[in-house]
Amino acid sequence: MNNAAAPKFYEISTRLARMLPRPGGMARETALKNAVEAVESLREGKVAVIGEEIAACEKIAAANSKSVSDQALQDLLVRTGVVFNLSGTYGMTMLNAVCMSTLDLISLMTDKGISSGEGIFVHVRAMVLASPTGGPLGADDAEKLLGRLRSVIEHYRAVDAQTRASA
Repeated sequence: MNNAAAPKFYEISTRLARMLPRPGGMARETALKNAVEAVESLREGKVAVIGEEIAACEKIAAANSKSVSDQALQDLLVRTGVVFNLSGTYGMTMLNAVCMSTLDLISLMTDKGISSGEGIFVHVRAMVLASPTGGPLGADDAEKLLGRLRSVIEHYRAVDAQTRASA
């Protein structure tokens, strides 16, 4: 026969557990509306941050137009990530797509040890064009721009493949 006592369970009372059954609170629609208004109230300041981050990316790209150091790639990764997140939050789809392409290029260059800076320079210029202050881009122009960015990435992949094949 087992002499072990049956386990005891204790219910711990928390503030949240006490509040949960109470009536009141806010409707889901109201909560969502308030959240959207709170995010939109920050738009102006965040658009300024986007401009500052893109300007910093331009300086890095200009200083590293021929050959990009690992540190410069890391700096671009962080700054482009900020622009990517903010542009996605505020519905700037074109800028978001350009940032995604830039992040893909940085990842490729980091993984393959590529230091050529021309592709970074092109991508950062595309970020400037797609930024809120860059002027409106038509749908055709936007698609052409994204196509050109894809061709830059494909070029870097092809060069890496040729380098590995000849080694």
